[in-house]
Amino acid sequence: MSAKRPLHVGMVAYAHYFTDARIKNYVDALLDEGATVDVFALGKETGARRDGNLFVNSLDTKYQGVSTATYVALQAM
Repeated sequence: MSAKRPLHVGMVAYAHYFTDARIKNYVDALLDEGATVDVFALGKETGARRDGNLFVNSLDTKYQGVSTATYVALQAM
């Protein structure tokens, strides 16, 4: 018999992890099953946090500009 490999999950969310209950519920369910979870989500402050089997990497905030042309130009940089 082979040993069960631990589950390692990567999650990318275009939302704020710390304020989005839906994402937190998904992560909590995975952690309850013993998984290690890496979350890449939006955040007010960029940076990384680790808490046991949870790693949260906060990325830049959502684009809230005034025009599509500006958005496209910023993405091209």
